[in-house]
Amino acid sequence: MKPSIGRIVHFDSPDQAQRGHTQDPVPAIITRVIDDFTVDLLIYRNLDTPLGLADVLFSEEPTDGMRWFWPPRV
Repeated sequence: MKPSIGRIVHFDSPDQAQRGHTQDPVPAIITRVIDDFTVDLLIYRNLDTPLGLADVLFSEEPTDGMRWFWPPRV
């Protein structure tokens, strides 16, 4: 799939639990596409204020840093 503005994806970061957030992936909306693997995101963690992050890289597997990935089909 190609990322596009407005698509909902999952966001994951290894330090989420350290910051008091769930360790599970959270929903995010793509707000800008840099290329097929790099996007800007608006991240929604529970009822917190949405967080904007730039230049987040795609990865299907967990990494040492932030990543976005497509949600599984259910």
